[in-house]
Amino acid sequence: MPSSTWHNIETFVEIIRELRPASFLDVGVGNGKWGFLVREYSDVWDGHFLRAQWNCNIEGVEIYEPYITENTHQRAIYNKIHIGDVTSIVDRLGSFDVIYAGDILEHIEKGASVKLVQHLTTMANMALICSIPLGAEWLGKRGYENGHEDHVSSWEIRELKALGFTYYNVTADPANNTRRIGFFVYTRHELTIAGLKRLDCGWFARAFGALATRA
Repeated sequence: MPSSTWHNIETFVEIIRELRPASFLDVGVGNGKWGFLVREYSDVWDGHFLRAQWNCNIEGVEIYEPYITENTHQRAIYNKIHIGDVTSIVDRLGSFDVIYAGDILEHIEKGASVKLVQHLTTMANMALICSIPLGAEWLGKRGYENGHEDHVSSWEIRELKALGFTYYNVTADPANNTRRIGFFVYTRHELTIAGLKRLDCGWFARAFGALATRA
């Protein structure tokens, strides 16, 4: 569906308030929740109430065009929405301070999904944030008209660690408490957010280990 769990909204907003991005890319716009939150807490919260006053450039990517053409509210908040498969157009998007890939990796075949994450980390000036269902029990067809909603790859925490993510948390699926949803952040910034735990295989851990070895 073009939406996602609400569990990490507060954590997401705290990241935005702490990093203060001047640009934001939402990979998988869907209903547009994350772009709306960035606009609210990067511009409106700082007194930039009117469009002419907005400073943050918010762009998005959406593979399923009807989510944008039939529900037009997203364009009121996003500066630009790119229609297409992100794995095909990622080279044309440029860099952004913060990139959010929310519940999209599981919809892409594993090899292409890994390459996408690796590419996005090079594009993110401050942070790459990924929300993703964890475990093989999520695999399968979803039964929606939009076939891109099917889950075709599964992920575990150790795989996100290997890709260099530095912070994370895990919550239960509100529809099924036996399934897990992960929230991961790849950043070189020191975050002081209560909802996040440090991953021991990320950038900070590797850098700390290297310094300790030299000492």
